[in-house]
Amino acid sequence: MTFLRKIPELSSLLAIGMATALAAAPLTAVAAAPPHRAVAGTRSGPTIPTHPGPKNDDYFIGANYFGGWKSGPNFHFDYANGTDWRPDHPELEPKYGWYDDSQPVMDQQIKDASANGLDYFVFDWYPERPTINDGGDLGGLHTGMNLFRTSAEKNRMKFMVNYIDGGPFNIGALRTPGMTQAQYEAVRAAEWDTITTKWVQLFSDPSYVTIDGSPVIEIYDVQRFTTDFSTGTRSGLSPHELAKIPEERAVMRAAVDVLKAKAAAAGFPDVIIGGGLQQPGWSGEYVNAHDYDGLYDFFTAYAWHDMKRVPAADNSYYNLIRDNHDYVWNYFAKYKNPAADYVPVITQGWNNIVHPDYPKWSIDKTPEAFGNSLREARAYLDQHPQTNLSTGSSIKMAIIGSWNELFEGHYFIPTKADGDAYTSQVGRVFGATDTGAAASARAANLVDVVTAYLSRLDRRLADTPVSSDEHATLTSAKAPAQQIVAALDAPASLTQALTKVAPLVNALPGALRGTALSSGDLGPVQRAWSSLVEAAFGLTVTASSSDYSATHGESVSLGVDVQGSAPVSNLAWKVRFPSTWPTADIQLAGNHQNTTTVVPQAVGDGTLYNVSDMFPGPSDMIGNRQDLSVDYTFTVGGVDVSGSVPLPLTVIRDLSSRIIRNGFDGTTNRHSVWIHNQTDRSISGTLALASVPGVTATADTSAVTLAPDERREIPVTFVNETGADAQIAATFTCEGRTVLLGTAAVSPKEMSVTTVPTLDGTVRSDGIAEVNNIKGRLQVGNAARADGTNTEYRPIVSFDLTRLAGGVVTRVMLDLTEFESGNPSGVVIEHLNPLTTLSAANFSAAARATAPFPIEGAPAAPGTHRQVDVTSWVQADLAAGQTLSTFRLRLAVVAPATTSYRAFRPTEYTSADDSDAPQLKVVFAP
Repeated sequence: MTFLRKIPELSSLLAIGMATALAAAPLTAVAAAPPHRAVAGTRSGPTIPTHPGPKNDDYFIGANYFGGWKSGPNFHFDYANGTDWRPDHPELEPKYGWYDDSQPVMDQQIKDASANGLDYFVFDWYPERPTINDGGDLGGLHTGMNLFRTSAEKNRMKFMVNYIDGGPFNIGALRTPGMTQAQYEAVRAAEWDTITTKWVQLFSDPSYVTIDGSPVIEIYDVQRFTTDFSTGTRSGLSPHELAKIPEERAVMRAAVDVLKAKAAAAGFPDVIIGGGLQQPGWSGEYVNAHDYDGLYDFFTAYAWHDMKRVPAADNSYYNLIRDNHDYVWNYFAKYKNPAADYVPVITQGWNNIVHPDYPKWSIDKTPEAFGNSLREARAYLDQHPQTNLSTGSSIKMAIIGSWNELFEGHYFIPTKADGDAYTSQVGRVFGATDTGAAASARAANLVDVVTAYLSRLDRRLADTPVSSDEHATLTSAKAPAQQIVAALDAPASLTQALTKVAPLVNALPGALRGTALSSGDLGPVQRAWSSLVEAAFGLTVTASSSDYSATHGESVSLGVDVQGSAPVSNLAWKVRFPSTWPTADIQLAGNHQNTTTVVPQAVGDGTLYNVSDMFPGPSDMIGNRQDLSVDYTFTVGGVDVSGSVPLPLTVIRDLSSRIIRNGFDGTTNRHSVWIHNQTDRSISGTLALASVPGVTATADTSAVTLAPDERREIPVTFVNETGADAQIAATFTCEGRTVLLGTAAVSPKEMSVTTVPTLDGTVRSDGIAEVNNIKGRLQVGNAARADGTNTEYRPIVSFDLTRLAGGVVTRVMLDLTEFESGNPSGVVIEHLNPLTTLSAANFSAAARATAPFPIEGAPAAPGTHRQVDVTSWVQADLAAGQTLSTFRLRLAVVAPATTSYRAFRPTEYTSADDSDAPQLKVVFAP
């Protein structure tokens, strides 16, 4: 494995000796340097090295790029109310200013991105939509890509496109009301012909990402792609279900063949297609639905995999990393077709300032935490490289989401607030192609960080009363910092600059003794210094663990390494454990070192947070984040380097579980008992369901063996004849202990009570009573006539209670489904005296009791389930010896001259039996 990605120029430099070469290779000029910096000089050899593209067993790291930052009116800079959000968020301002995608800005972005380890941009690509054109070029959405292609710096990187088929840009959005399937298919074919022709033109750009000569393209959403390219005959199926049907798959295959035929005509051997799939499914079912026939060469996602299953207070960046690593990445690796690959997306969190009501995943997000995410991705790529994208070789490809999605909170572009603290993490973890440019960028960053440190000293001197001794100390403490800035200001050579700066950095902690500031204030300086030295000598320092989360007693492998061609001496490592661990720090020496540690049974409280348990629905599982770290020291080129790499480890319980209710048909309760073995060993045990008199429980199995990290669903059914709700505990006994898995809520068996057809119907305000006209439809409303009059109609139903006499009724529900409405308003249900006949007089008959129907505002989508509790009314009728319960529905408010209605059906309604009348669901004990 070649971790330092060499270019011809650098190879020759290394061949003649690192120190000598660096002395002859001063720092490259930085176009966007602030006024206090004047870094000068040019590198020997080619001015702009050509990026080689993905290579065997090498990391190939890209980032999504959003191209909507244009000058002039731009809604991307607006809140939902149209006001500009930039004054409220100065921390988001890029170092280039609130930029438009101008050529100088794009040129500098390419320099900064490539210098910090990025190999390619993935530009969002949108099809033409006149309503969004906004003055041409889709309102600037393609400007970034176009400026990349015209940049004099573009040889430093590659680019590819992500077909954004969401929102108004999917082909299905071109379907208009009344359009037949045949008409839509003609529109679809024409649009697809235009789209694919433009893509093949992009493929011909020498900077476009290719693997073995085949261009790579990503489709943003495979679900949308599936529905866009479908037969249109199965509207009731989900995209995952459609994808499994050969007839539907053939439509997608034909579309892909169009693209590949055009690419072949242009001289390309193939097209490598990636599918955007946000989730693999709880048991890999989404992956299995879409990757079974090789239509997609790899899967990935745009920016993140949002789990959204923990309280908002625990939406931490660490939690998001764990979700992505333990669930998404591992599940794609576990369940994908062996002939397909997975390209992990490395998330930058989420914080949509335009929509503050959206969940945020930005708590605890720091440059170091971002570095942890990158190290997790690198360890994943080492274990799961893409083995199918290139013939006879492996590629380690990943996408960071994203470079510059500023208002959504996932970005790592250099900013005025953070400098390249986030940006530089990529190069520190994965290395950079152009080490000269990387060193220049890190030197500029060190100057920025030291300048910020000087500003803190000045504020301390100006804003806070200090003693004369502290004033003198602070004043003298500025000297080494000022000398660091001067040493990096147009150095004669990099070697001389590093040699001069090293003792100055080492002197800073001692210079602060006796002041209110501490060595903690120097953390950013120390990190920036280590980063500069590593970049200058083409080194990457890595520390990794085999697990991001682990259980008590589990063995965790730790690895440390320094990779690169420069000779390193005096290399020493110290693995540090939390003080609450009964584990001594581990000392290691030399490159390529590995060790193991066992998570103790008692680790002490670190950072406790609610973590996802990988099951549907909210999680109550608590994780305990323990802050391990690795310190390192070494010497390279006569310069001493020290640093620290955080290795957070979340300790979780060995078994997680969930009981999920799947349905109830009035008699049988269907549940799923899920068990997840979160350890690294197999576990065998017995599932048991608590015994409750009157409740019959049946499980598919009781003996359960779970492989390491296996999740198992065990179907369970219950029949409850007690006449009351029951709570049934499920336990799992293994390794001499019994674990409570959860409790199932089991509904009692219900009796269905039907109506008396001769007493059902609709009474109207115009004196008409329509007997037995319901036929599965209860419509309540008001009809406005052309002559200015109104006709209100109220359905009435009467239920036969004779079967309930002499028993105990504990619950009665009127069970309906709302399926249609027009200008809807509120509905009232009324309890009437039992009828002997249905007549017009029932329209205004006095009600014994009234209750609002469970509806607020406009109705939900057709098919919304509505349940009305009428228990007390039925119990009152039974207590009075009645054999009927009669109910009437009416509008809460009738608006004159306005037609308004709501229509309901029994939940059991079918088109084959449209005479179905409403039913009462009764919990009854004889």
